[in-house]
Amino acid sequence: MQESRPILTGINLKIEGNKMECIATDSYRLAKKIVELDSAVENLINIVIPGKNIGELAKILNDNDENVEIHIFSNKILFKFDNILFQSRLLNGTFPDTSRLIPDTFELEIKTDLDELYSVIDRAALLTSEKEKNVIKFETNENEAIVSSNTPEIGRVEERLAITKNNDKEIKIAFSSKFMMEALKTINSKDIRILLNSDIKPIILKTDEDENLIQLLLPIKTVAINRRNYFRKRKENNKFRGIIMKNYEINSRTLAIVPVGENLTNVLEEDNEFMINMNSMKIIEKSCEFFGSSYMGRRTGTKVLTGISHKSPIIIEESTNMIYFPTTSPRLIGCIWIALDKIKEYREVNGKILVFFKNGRKIFINISYGSFDNQYLRATKLEYILRSRKKLKN
Repeated sequence: MQESRPILTGINLKIEGNKMECIATDSYRLAKKIVELDSAVENLINIVIPGKNIGELAKILNDNDENVEIHIFSNKILFKFDNILFQSRLLNGTFPDTSRLIPDTFELEIKTDLDELYSVIDRAALLTSEKEKNVIKFETNENEAIVSSNTPEIGRVEERLAITKNNDKEIKIAFSSKFMMEALKTINSKDIRILLNSDIKPIILKTDEDENLIQLLLPIKTVAINRRNYFRKRKENNKFRGIIMKNYEINSRTLAIVPVGENLTNVLEEDNEFMINMNSMKIIEKSCEFFGSSYMGRRTGTKVLTGISHKSPIIIEESTNMIYFPTTSPRLIGCIWIALDKIKEYREVNGKILVFFKNGRKIFINISYGSFDNQYLRATKLEYILRSRKKLKN
């Protein structure tokens, strides 16, 4: 969008009388600030300054700078303050008229704590992704809002937020968590006002402290997805390469082995995803055999090295320290196997664990933090002992 409409990379300054409007938009969101000037201008001024240059100016401006002189020429603008001269070129072109985007009236006004809203969205955003537009759903009832995100192959996060409303109207709306959090960061206030008309009309953010600052976000239209049909549709759309494979051996790209049913397993790789027509335990056993051992042999090795004999992490391949650990007893159908060296971090979300892999993928696991942390530390212990023995050998 920015490449085809370079004018949107700039900040629009409109000066009329003694008021200056500063407007920025990328066609998905908009920020507007009205500043009162010390002196009035005779003629309307409407210019566009490169956004990157304004960003550099903001870095050297101090909150204590009481006065900034602005000098505007035909193709450039000059800012003078605190013995500093800052000059920028102007962008050619016409900035779009955004005045009609901001409604004059609203059907619903919501008021809530700004920091709490930011925290709730931040937590709910754990399951969102850039690919899926970082979608967050916001649903109101009498005195609270339910903020949620959902990824069919991972799970759902739901947070609750205390709110006050100006009437009994309820609304369900979706928006980008990234855009909302970036907008909230620019607002210095205890409370935030969210002004709404419908689930397809712009979301307006204002505060009582500064009526001259407006943030606008366009909502995102969402479509409900049936979880049962999700994997079928992904297979039909070739997301699994259109294949249910009969066999699979763990390799250096494998992230997790996730059972879907008694004899069906979803394998996550760094750049791919497969459905395998066998249970997760069978994949582990065949992978051990592929690298010249057996599952029972690997379990025995873990016990000799660490003393661990229950829910044991195992070495799939020794030369590259390819270590996997189970989330529960391997005898259970729902046991997930995770690649130790692929984990970046993990967090507790609503009593479950969200695992972040180093390549950016995520997986939601129905297990307590304490249980997962214990399994992770046991696998880490095995890796440490293995590396130490290799160093002694060398």
